[in-house]
Amino acid sequence: MATQAALTFRGVDMAETLDTLLTTDGTASHAYPSSAELLYGRHATRNLADAAYYLCMLHGRHPGVIDFAAMRETDPGARTWLATAAEGFTLERLFLTRISVAAGPLPSTPGHAECEAAAIGQRHALETLAQSERTGCALGAAIALVMDWKAIRHVLDIAAQRLGVEPQPARLPDERLTRSVAATASANSGVARALGFGAQQILAQHRGLWTVLESRQHARQHGLGIFLDVFGGGCGKQRTHPGAEVVEDLGIDHGVLPEMRRAARWLGRRASLAQWCMPDFGRHPAGAAQEGAAPCWCVKLVRRATVRA
Repeated sequence: MATQAALTFRGVDMAETLDTLLTTDGTASHAYPSSAELLYGRHATRNLADAAYYLCMLHGRHPGVIDFAAMRETDPGARTWLATAAEGFTLERLFLTRISVAAGPLPSTPGHAECEAAAIGQRHALETLAQSERTGCALGAAIALVMDWKAIRHVLDIAAQRLGVEPQPARLPDERLTRSVAATASANSGVARALGFGAQQILAQHRGLWTVLESRQHARQHGLGIFLDVFGGGCGKQRTHPGAEVVEDLGIDHGVLPEMRRAARWLGRRASLAQWCMPDFGRHPAGAAQEGAAPCWCVKLVRRATVRA
């Protein structure tokens, strides 16, 4: 569940804020990536293959989040970090592709078309976020991806071992340097808010993906009804849905992708459009949910504005 705590997006606090986000909203905070069903169960191989396929959908294409961020960054220190991260993630992309190829055909799963639509929406969201013109947003997304990749890589390493692919050590920037870059970039409060927003949304998309993968595992095991319970039930929680569109300028002008509208209709009453949007952090001057304040859903903006296709 996405954190509703008030976050401080200021320079010296940014490293601590990122740690908090990873703990509350990152891959490691979701139950499925560390579950026995995914890693060690009787059907772990097909579940891991499923995870590799969808991770490849999100992060297997070039240019990706880090590459887009590197194209827009102007700060010399951040550009150096992004160059190192892009080089390292190129190897991660190859590793991910090798696992997907070794896994073979995707396991048959009820509700597959709806999951594909959600993943396409996520990929669009990531690309939009990484190409934001708001200074700091794309950098925050890249930093969160690198920091969250450690937990994702643990899953991929287990998948590689099961599928006969030799894992190689990741060559991404170390955490100390990454935190230092984040703190330096956040000296300006406006950039800090944008950086924090970018980081939040990357982690929210990752959590959404793990929810989709968990729903697929239940669907294969128990059928379509369980898929609806898990996938539809997850939509009703106060967190970013895996298909929510990320829009520039801290979410002032949100919208819902056509694929998400179709999937929402398919789910029927289990998921309203309100639940397919992200919390509207942009409405608060601080750039984050205020302490004690109710979440503001972007559906309020969608209702009085044209929904973008």
